[in-house]
Amino acid sequence: MRRAPLWFLSLEGVRRFADPAYSYLTLRMRRGEAPGDVLDDLVARGETVVHASEAEWTLALAAVASRQDGLLVVADTREHVAAINGIVHGRAIAGRRFGSDR
Repeated sequence: MRRAPLWFLSLEGVRRFADPAYSYLTLRMRRGEAPGDVLDDLVARGETVVHASEAEWTLALAAVASRQDGLLVVADTREHVAAINGIVHGRAIAGRRFGSDR
């Protein structure tokens, strides 16, 4: 029979990020400490963006997806994915030139 060792590693002391302030924020998120303050700190750092409406949010995600720089866009529902894909597709079609360069 195998037994676990009598020692353990506390994640409270592990720093996974080079930026100590961000590391501290992740610990606060994990603990659920003052979520409103954590969100305010993330917004102030530019790590999180809060959009005024779902339409604005969808357009912002579509803009990121349209850049073709390798960033991955993840959405909550199939409907949201379809909306983002529709906008990206529309922009791709609108950006093409037709005529003598075909």
